[in-house]
Amino acid sequence: MGRRMNRDRNKKPAEQKIVPDKWFSVQQSAQYMNCTVWYLRRQIQTGRIPYSELGHRYVLKREDLDAFVESRKKPVLSRYIGATLAGFYWCYW
Repeated sequence: MGRRMNRDRNKKPAEQKIVPDKWFSVQQSAQYMNCTVWYLRRQIQTGRIPYSELGHRYVLKREDLDAFVESRKKPVLSRYIGATLAGFYWCYW
């Protein structure tokens, strides 16, 4: 009689996405930032995001990506200030 195979034992374990703590590739950075690879490469080429090169590949630090997103934040104006300024301009002209 032949040996019976345990089918569960022979299955490959599910692959887990490895999330590096410090360095990301461009594809991983785009997933982390929820943007396209094209947009991220354009930001790298224009010097808006600091990067390092390993051979012909760009690698980016998570801290630099977070700093880039923080630098792009827009200030929030309260409704009262906006209404006051709009009323001021409306009455002034």
